[in-house]
Amino acid sequence: MRILNPPTVYVVESVLSDPLSERRLRRVMERVRCDDFRDVTEAELEGIAQENGWRGSRRKSGRERHGDPPLVFDTYRIGYEPEAGRPGPLVPEWHRRDRDRIAGRDRVVCQTGYGFHSGRGCLFKCDYCMFEDVLVLTLDHERLLERLDPVVKRVEGPTLWKWDNQTDTLCFEPEMGAAKLFIEYFAQFDDKFLMTYSKSDNVDHMLELDHRGQTICCWTLNARTQSRVIERDSAPMEARIEAARKCQRAGYPVRFRLSAVCPVHGWQAEYREMLDLLFAAANPDVISIQTLSRMREPGMFDRVMDASQFEPRFVEAIHAAENDMEGNIWGPLPDAEREEIYRFLLEEIRARSPETPVTLCQEPPHLWKRMADVLEFDPDYYPCCCAKDSVPGGHPAILRRP
Repeated sequence: MRILNPPTVYVVESVLSDPLSERRLRRVMERVRCDDFRDVTEAELEGIAQENGWRGSRRKSGRERHGDPPLVFDTYRIGYEPEAGRPGPLVPEWHRRDRDRIAGRDRVVCQTGYGFHSGRGCLFKCDYCMFEDVLVLTLDHERLLERLDPVVKRVEGPTLWKWDNQTDTLCFEPEMGAAKLFIEYFAQFDDKFLMTYSKSDNVDHMLELDHRGQTICCWTLNARTQSRVIERDSAPMEARIEAARKCQRAGYPVRFRLSAVCPVHGWQAEYREMLDLLFAAANPDVISIQTLSRMREPGMFDRVMDASQFEPRFVEAIHAAENDMEGNIWGPLPDAEREEIYRFLLEEIRARSPETPVTLCQEPPHLWKRMADVLEFDPDYYPCCCAKDSVPGGHPAILRRP
């Protein structure tokens, strides 16, 4: 874990009343440098969150974010239901992503999945990110596992559980001690799998753990310029690939999600370089692809992204179509430009590893139809990085892997 420099540290009173949480707090605080340290009640935290707008998902460019965000240490509120609208933590306990609900709400193809959370917010400063205002870390992970255990066991069949898409959990290890706890918990099963999800290269703490092949390590990965300039403070491309090599050598299955692909100047050459390095280092069992997305409002692209980094023809296409793309989760790039990027990446991946399953992430049905000549799978049933049944022993496309 690197040294953190938040402007303020808030510690909720429930942390100090739980011995395990307080122990974690002390370990993590050894890596924190801050003069403004505040003990708060749950009600006070709620007021601070409302006052600062921490419950929203406002986007601002990574270029506008300087230093680390405020840091909150909290505990899970057992029984809290986000849809109930009651005061509660900034971090939910777990979620079920339902493909039919997503299809109706966002009009995209997605797979049903399960996940749980141990934080919200991020140390990285990616231009396209929505989690920039505060970093919340929950500490009583044993209590979460007590509550999660019957839920995991109740789900029938091979099942993947994604560990967080609201923070980068590996950044806080091994001081947090959550990776060891969760990885060794899932190691007891034959058909339940944990999936870590990261832009970090902080994996050495995992290499000697007794995972028994039940933890899948997945990285968001992009090419050289994007990993350094657009995804500020994250591990660069080469470091993420090296982290995957280490984990695969230690027996972990590995996956990559090429997201959110940005067509910067020279993007084709950079992605060829990245794919050469990737397949020289690792043998992923799934790759998912998604272009820059979730920019539904006209003007959002120019507000949060640096257009000068992109190939001009893509910027022109974004500007020409931004009113037509309003409200679409797959914006800002129009269909033709996204299709061009996907076809290029599919061809390049298959040239290097024809057996690797490659699929699209959260694209509308009409784009799957446009690309039916090159997509190997049906949008009703395909492997992806985080679908509940995309596990070793799950989807046939993964079973066939050597």
